[in-house]
Amino acid sequence: MARSALESVSEAIFSTINVSSVTTLATGGIYDSVPQDVSYPFIWFTIDESDVAGTFGLIMKRCRIRVHAFSQYRGNEEAQKILNAAVNVLRYQTPTVSNHTSLLLTHEGSSGLPDEDINGVQTKHLVADFELIVQEDS
Repeated sequence: MARSALESVSEAIFSTINVSSVTTLATGGIYDSVPQDVSYPFIWFTIDESDVAGTFGLIMKRCRIRVHAFSQYRGNEEAQKILNAAVNVLRYQTPTVSNHTSLLLTHEGSSGLPDEDINGVQTKHLVADFELIVQEDS
């Protein structure tokens, strides 16, 4: 029976981006579930999974990873630095994913979303998209 890679990929991505080059910039933390009373700036990431046609009975998954950088600093510079640091540590990595073998993690692109008003403060929201292909271990 095929196993989901979501939990394992989430743990691997958290471990990969929870390093000083990122956390010194994203001082509010790194989350896959953002707490109610979060401090800015911070990173939130999400993961979606879909099946990929494998060969010779292999079960493969395509995992879409979205890394969101939030900042309440005036201008885009802080959010851009945070997202750039996250992209730099993730790009072309093969994170260790339990019960699966990582094949390739690629950066698909980054973009900015419109500013959001959160409690009267303009908040920057930038997003980087990644794709990770994993193969389920036998």
